[in-house]
Amino acid sequence: MSNTSSSLIFDKGRAVGAMILSSACWGLATVMSKAALGSVPPLHLLAIQLASSITFLWTIALLTKQYPSWKWQTLKYSLTGILEPGFAYIFGMLGLVMTTASNASLIGTTEPIIIIAISWIFLREKVTKTFLLFTGFALAGVILIISQDLNLLQFNSQSFLGDFLIFIGTFCAALYVVISHRIVGSDRTLSPLSLAAIQQTGGFILVTLVWWAGILGREVMNLPGLNIGVWLLAIASGIVQYALAFWFYLIALREIAAGTAALFLTLIPVFGVGGAYLFLHEQLTLWQWIGATLIVSAVSGITSQQK
Repeated sequence: MSNTSSSLIFDKGRAVGAMILSSACWGLATVMSKAALGSVPPLHLLAIQLASSITFLWTIALLTKQYPSWKWQTLKYSLTGILEPGFAYIFGMLGLVMTTASNASLIGTTEPIIIIAISWIFLREKVTKTFLLFTGFALAGVILIISQDLNLLQFNSQSFLGDFLIFIGTFCAALYVVISHRIVGSDRTLSPLSLAAIQQTGGFILVTLVWWAGILGREVMNLPGLNIGVWLLAIASGIVQYALAFWFYLIALREIAAGTAALFLTLIPVFGVGGAYLFLHEQLTLWQWIGATLIVSAVSGITSQQK
């Protein structure tokens, strides 16, 4: 085996590992955020999390000398952070006020499909029948995992508007993935760490403006009065959910197709329910175990094709 082939296999393997770590961070951070939301309102929590994330990312970037060059192109890259975590979260928040968490969960399962469709149309990424089959298995697994909440589904005029807003947020998240894939693939001078820091700084500015303007309602919170344990949980969840998760994700996007990366997103609920089972002692149903097995099998199948 040539050195070039060995290098390619190593790069693909590292990308797959980074993608799995990213999904694990998002899934486990969901459990952490759920615990923190018991003491901190949503926008306050998001602001703390993003502030913690960008502080962590910029610190690591400065220590490792991976800071970006300050030019107009860099500022344009920061605009992708407005898509996610910016608009993706804001529209999601607005939608959740009008609809149920179950509706939101089901709509969220469309993100991999949207990413694959956009990648196929605009990036001309090849979509094989085998890949579509694995994607179908993975999405079926996601639906089985959230199946215990399906009896809570509600549909009315207000719910429809909420569902539409959540779909817009999901579309923004999918668009973020495709654009970020183009950036990390075309600009090799910019490290994934630097890009994550730039993007989340843009997202933090947007979220801060929304919070200050009271667009989602004015939350009242005595931050100095928060328990130190809650502060640590909020800060840690921000580093895990935003800094580490997006950093790993951008590392993976440099080496694997956006459509393939989309399939790995279905691992998030697997780690989420696993974390809830281990740390919050939430019980899993048989269908959830079957769903998790389907997702892991589908991702394993795609991973084997990456070698």
